[in-house]
Amino acid sequence: MSFQMQVVGEGAKKDVLGARPFGRLILTPEHTMAVYISSGNRKPPTTDSDRSALFSTMIAYTGRYSFDGERLITTVDGAWSEVFKAKPQVRFVSLRGEELTLSQPDQPSGLFPGKRVAAVLVWERER
Repeated sequence: MSFQMQVVGEGAKKDVLGARPFGRLILTPEHTMAVYISSGNRKPPTTDSDRSALFSTMIAYTGRYSFDGERLITTVDGAWSEVFKAKPQVRFVSLRGEELTLSQPDQPSGLFPGKRVAAVLVWERER
């Protein structure tokens, strides 16, 4: 998978969770979903400061989704950051073979409080 994010007004897209993030996207036929993405080099915390730092190296949320042929729209019911529950999460969808690309338009950031971001996530189907 890859996850690139651009802070609006601050330059080009970056691999904010490193070049090799770990992630899972689960979409069920009942229209529920869960996503977890983290930096690929996380280590167990040994201090409160370490534990706090881990929070900034991940994204996770769940909810109900709909798909209109172009957009995956999730109404978030649980998240690691409450900013995701503020409004429906919209992702533009592109499917090519076993690769799913989700493009996130400009929205408030869970990783960078007070800033707006746009992102592109590329998922590869696991069999």
